[in-house]
Amino acid sequence: MNNRPLPDEHTFEIPASWRSQLHPRRDGTPAPPIHPDPQAAGTVRALIEEHAELIDLLVTGGDCDPELVAAVGRHLDGDPDPLGAAAIAAVITQRSVMRKTEESQAFFDSWVVTHGLGFAACAVVELSGLYAVHWRGGWDEKPHVLVEPKGDIHQHCPVTLRRARSLLASAADGVYPEAEAALAGHRRSATQRGLVSYLVPTRQDWVEECCADRSMGPNVSHLLYYSLRTRKQYLTLHNRVGFDAGRVSIYSVLPTLLEGMGPAALPLLLDVLDRGDLGEEKHQYVLGLIAELPTDEAFKGLLGRLDRRGVRPVLQAMARRFPVRALRLLAEAAPVSFDAALLLADHLSADAELAAAALRRLPPGTRTAAESAMASLARVPEAPAEAVPAVLAGPAGPRSRPVLEGLQAPAPRVAWGAGERRQWLEDVPDLLPVPPDADWKALIGEFRSGTPSISIAQLVVYGPEELAWPPDEERDRRAREEVPWLKPLVARHGLRALPVAVEMAEADPAHCGTALLPFWHADVALMAAGWLTRGGDRADTARRWLDRHGPAAAPLLAPAALGKTAERRPAEWALRYLLLRHDLEEIVRAAQAVHGRRAADALEALLSAHPVETGLCPTPKIGDWLDPASLPQVLLRDRRLALPAAAAERLVALLALPFPHGVREIRRACDPRSLARFGWALLRQWREGGAPAQDDWALTQLAWTGSEETVEQLAALIPLWAEEGRHKDAAKALGVLADIGSDAALKHLHDVPRKATSKKLRQEAQRGMRRIAGRRGLSAEQLADRTVPDLGLAVDGGLVLDYGPRRFTVDLDERFKPVVTDQKGRTRKTPPSPGAKDDLLLAPAAHQRFTAFRKEARAAVADQIRRLETAMASGRRWTADQFGDFILGHPLMCRLARSLVWVSEDGDAVTAFRITEDRTLADVEGEKFTLSPSARVGVASPELLGDAVAAWSQTFAAHGIHQPFPQLARPLPAPGEPKAALGG
Repeated sequence: MNNRPLPDEHTFEIPASWRSQLHPRRDGTPAPPIHPDPQAAGTVRALIEEHAELIDLLVTGGDCDPELVAAVGRHLDGDPDPLGAAAIAAVITQRSVMRKTEESQAFFDSWVVTHGLGFAACAVVELSGLYAVHWRGGWDEKPHVLVEPKGDIHQHCPVTLRRARSLLASAADGVYPEAEAALAGHRRSATQRGLVSYLVPTRQDWVEECCADRSMGPNVSHLLYYSLRTRKQYLTLHNRVGFDAGRVSIYSVLPTLLEGMGPAALPLLLDVLDRGDLGEEKHQYVLGLIAELPTDEAFKGLLGRLDRRGVRPVLQAMARRFPVRALRLLAEAAPVSFDAALLLADHLSADAELAAAALRRLPPGTRTAAESAMASLARVPEAPAEAVPAVLAGPAGPRSRPVLEGLQAPAPRVAWGAGERRQWLEDVPDLLPVPPDADWKALIGEFRSGTPSISIAQLVVYGPEELAWPPDEERDRRAREEVPWLKPLVARHGLRALPVAVEMAEADPAHCGTALLPFWHADVALMAAGWLTRGGDRADTARRWLDRHGPAAAPLLAPAALGKTAERRPAEWALRYLLLRHDLEEIVRAAQAVHGRRAADALEALLSAHPVETGLCPTPKIGDWLDPASLPQVLLRDRRLALPAAAAERLVALLALPFPHGVREIRRACDPRSLARFGWALLRQWREGGAPAQDDWALTQLAWTGSEETVEQLAALIPLWAEEGRHKDAAKALGVLADIGSDAALKHLHDVPRKATSKKLRQEAQRGMRRIAGRRGLSAEQLADRTVPDLGLAVDGGLVLDYGPRRFTVDLDERFKPVVTDQKGRTRKTPPSPGAKDDLLLAPAAHQRFTAFRKEARAAVADQIRRLETAMASGRRWTADQFGDFILGHPLMCRLARSLVWVSEDGDAVTAFRITEDRTLADVEGEKFTLSPSARVGVASPELLGDAVAAWSQTFAAHGIHQPFPQLARPLPAPGEPKAALGG
């Protein structure tokens, strides 16, 4: 049995390496001893003699407060006075920034040697609150000296203050109380009170008083961080002044704070870490401090920031220091986080004996969860060769490419979607009015004579089809120059408009490329293929065209792909793009229907071959950042066998291709979660290797290996990369989300334009949404259905704000405003501010979450109310499944929908209903209503409800339902107008 001892994971001790950084306290960790300079008094006498003129001016007091002048006089006359001594030091030390530290320390040491530590401490308090300046002015250049108090620290020297605190911390038992008593008399101003609380942090009553003092300046307030002991003090001070790393040294204040508060200081460390304005050295320093804390909160804090630079190696070191905690927390997170799963695998493999000893220390329930997570990471036997997907069975073979010349492109056509042509016909800008009382033959004559009174655009969009199209080359050229209204042009004239559409799309693909989408034409197919290889807006239009036509594009591309012309390469690229989303059999079948069996066989051979074999691309060269041996296994579908190491390396090589080869076959053969974890591990290695741009395929391959978990984790990386200035990687990640194309990916893309500051990222997100919509055939409203935010609400419950010892639930009231409920059922408009007894991490985060919720809810509710009102006015209908998914099953939409009357249309049966509090359906009489799977559902208009409006109004009034917009209160059709008969 393994009896290996495990380290103490609960005791926090100040590391010896921190001691030189601490600002010591009397009851804290001993600091290296310091001793006053016995020669300091002589140094100060020499300085006073050197600057006798300034001291004389100070004594004469022409520009100074009389009380201060008197204090200087007393001190010079042999009656020691801390204020007088400080004024003299202020005048002398202010004249030279370079020598201030040295001279201030000399004055302090001389006070200690000559008058004692108590006097010196009081004098340094006075000095730190004084402002001194001297100048020459007037016609005779008369010298002046001014010394006066300021509202915050101006003249203090951090080294001198720290020296005073250090001597006080180590003072003899009889000296310290005397110094404390003396300092009590120098707490006249807020600045002095703050300085005294810094020097004698044992007086926690003074510290608490200063933390709450709103009259205290920010500089001296930040010195209080060196004296904090309790969570209450921290919250009070932090809420008052925040924390500005520019006002204090993080190398001293953070370890001193930890020495005083212990692990309870973690929130400030995480706050500093999250600022993003630290240099690399300070960033690593803060990480190192957090790594010393033996708490779950510290480990989770870094685990939640695993994507930030430098966190992973620190967390790995933390796992070695606290192996039981690491095993427990990583096992909890592994099922929902690829990064946690990979860290857990690293932790288990780094020291199996230590992991086994740690496992035995876990409580039974936690041990079971850890064992389950460990079992999911355990290596399984490698699959035999015959079980490996054919595409991974061997390396690319010799160059070989099938050729079949003489294939003819099929006859072109315009392929419209349902209702699409009508929409394009109506897509006419307001700047293109219909010519009034047009005599089209006369207008054509005007064009022939060169004196047209209307634009060529008006002619081709509105004129009779038999006359409208420009009949000669000159007018055709003018149409190219003057017609930006391509959609109605294409919808009206079809293939006749193709030359104009092609020329304008080539000149401006971003704005005119969409006009080519309906054309099923070999020239357009080859243009799209060429654009695909060039990137940018052209590639986006090319993908939309290929997504739209799918396998039907194969007959258009096959002649070029199987030929010997220069167009063969882009044609093959385009066909391989189709392979990412369609089975090879579909593509081959479409080609065979037009070109016959021989062409189909040749095309199948071409697309089945490795792209390196066909000469499409060279063998990818992968950087030395890749460590194949440390990648997790990819399991086959049954999860009992894994890809052999050689097959996994070939998988990496395939993913490194511009269009990964054999993706659909690999995804069918492999376990989705293990494939996604493999892809995420590739990304992690690439990032840890410096994220070389030439290997950014390690990012884009997530589109083919990724899962819904990948979507969530990649979406979390995008704002981080944008913050770090890695906008290209962030834009590519948005492209990955668009390629994945799930509803979750859509939601994240939809969030970017609202949150991103980068115009490029906003444009990329919008482009991604258009790609998904085009590929899935979604209308604008169907796209909007899938991007409604849930605000963190549950369908049957609110958003929980966890403060630690107490919780609050946020929901929307009957008027869709936020309402907060505490654990006793009491409601309020907002949650309370975090208190001293609340969790230092959870409570501030929960309070910030409510602030974000309120802002997001205001915008989301307004947007969705407008959409629902538009749906009523336009007569939009959802299928029963869509209604269940996007209305009844959506946390926000269900809440809004409960306040409306809905209508079900199923053949001749038309029934109005509402959604009850428990999400069942009821008619106007309150009887349960069951929605037919074949029904079409919409927001009922009052015209459709007809005479039933009154009954529904009574029902809503009886239930206290407030409508988000006038539905039942809308005026009914005028008498004599037809009404739809609708049963209650």
